[in-house]
Amino acid sequence: MKLNKIMLCCFTGLVIIVLLATPGLAGTFRTVGARADGMGGSGVAATADEHAGLWNPAMQALKPGFAGGLQIGIEAQITNDFLDEIQDLQNFEDDFDKLDNIIDSGFSDTTAFAHFNRLIKELQDVNQPGQGLLIDITGGLNFAYDNWSISANNFSSLSGHTTFQLEDLMIGDITGDGQAIGREFIAGDPNSTTITDRTPTEYSEATVKLIEQRLKQSLDGDDFATVFGFDTGTTASSAARHIAWRLEKGGFAGDTVTDQILNSSSRLLIPGIVTIARGDTDSFDTENQQLILQGAMINEIALNYAHPEPVVELFGSPIYLGGTLNYLQGELARVEYLVFEDKDIGDEISDSLDEGPRKSSAFSLDLGAVWDGAKEHGLRAGLSGRYLNNPSFNFPEINGQTKKLRLKSQWRAGFSGYPLEWIYRLTDTDEQRFGRDWWQISVDYDLTRNRTLLPDYHTQYLAIGNEFNIFNRPWINFALRAGLRTNRAESREGKLYTVGLGIQLVRVNIDLSGTISDRKTRDEDGNKFPTVAGGSLNLSMRF
Repeated sequence: MKLNKIMLCCFTGLVIIVLLATPGLAGTFRTVGARADGMGGSGVAATADEHAGLWNPAMQALKPGFAGGLQIGIEAQITNDFLDEIQDLQNFEDDFDKLDNIIDSGFSDTTAFAHFNRLIKELQDVNQPGQGLLIDITGGLNFAYDNWSISANNFSSLSGHTTFQLEDLMIGDITGDGQAIGREFIAGDPNSTTITDRTPTEYSEATVKLIEQRLKQSLDGDDFATVFGFDTGTTASSAARHIAWRLEKGGFAGDTVTDQILNSSSRLLIPGIVTIARGDTDSFDTENQQLILQGAMINEIALNYAHPEPVVELFGSPIYLGGTLNYLQGELARVEYLVFEDKDIGDEISDSLDEGPRKSSAFSLDLGAVWDGAKEHGLRAGLSGRYLNNPSFNFPEINGQTKKLRLKSQWRAGFSGYPLEWIYRLTDTDEQRFGRDWWQISVDYDLTRNRTLLPDYHTQYLAIGNEFNIFNRPWINFALRAGLRTNRAESREGKLYTVGLGIQLVRVNIDLSGTISDRKTRDEDGNKFPTVAGGSLNLSMRF
């Protein structure tokens, strides 16, 4: 018993150290197995089959015996209205040519500002943090015998997102007299050396001052009149008011350009026009306007052991500990497609695949604990920690730079219970029409805020699930499952609803599950579909 207490102290100390050392950073806690997936994605205190080591290593102590099977699963997600915004940007495609033609011919027509303002709005909308596509795929073989289990699984993630460095998106390639172009931009006439006093009506004085400040910053101490060829004494202040007035006239879609759009347009236009006035008429940087596709395939071989004897008792029920050693082999790929360059995205992907993914390997450690009060209280509680040593993998080198994928440690707590058992105990019922495990509920919560392969998109799930065992006989069972999952880290994700079905015939088990969100997005034809959808399948034998 002394050894068990030492084990408990070591486990508790390690949990505290890791939680303090890596607050709020993790890799997404994987949902493995159709049973747990159908129960909202909860399994830390409810999964005691061949998948136990992947959810909570200590759970293997609760169900000695043999189990083995195949699992596959997929979940696709469109985050934060990404597809809607891409469609809006695609609808703007015809205006790109108009914008180029108007800018090349000068700035006397305020239509140029209308198109530029609209472009900025669309790029801002599609460039929001955490916005993109995310696909997670799992598959593998899992076997358990008594207190041991071994598994070989593949965990793959694919992501796509845009990154527009708007400060580099100025006003395109322009030929001609830079000073004349600058005067036309500000005053509306390339031959004018004076600025007519104008007063914008739609914008605050603070916004006009901001334009003046940006103009002075771009001049970097140089005299405004000298750089643009205006009469001596012409000030940046008068130019700022005229710029605001001209941008105000460049409303788009019949709407007034807001302060926010004006700020963005001026932030991009002003440095560009100053550069052109100095004589550099090629101010458009395409290198930082990208669609980035990433793929990470992690092959994981895991050996799990759960200590068969409880380390201590709490409220008359035992606490078990378990651990898993993982060997991880990673294959990572990354494609950076330049959106505004005349290249085929298919060729870019093909070239990247020809070079091959970057391969590397690592070891990781998982730990778990479970309080098994199912017999005494109809309740069970678990704690699971994965990737405690933070293994990392490298993406292929692009333009001399190498990015890393780090699997940060992740922690999840879970509870499961049997409501009928509670009812029988409260009502002091001796005769039980249904077995206590006819209805099981499960609740999981991520203690860490988890990162995904999609930059700036995090997960921290609260998962709730139910299982109803209709026949509940040793040789036959028909299980119905339903659950709910919400992402506390991303409020715009909405609610995820799950359903599942389990069929047991003697020792053969077939499990199916599906996931769907309550939020919708649309395709180019206007058809709506869920932002998240997925499913899982299990085929197993249990003795």
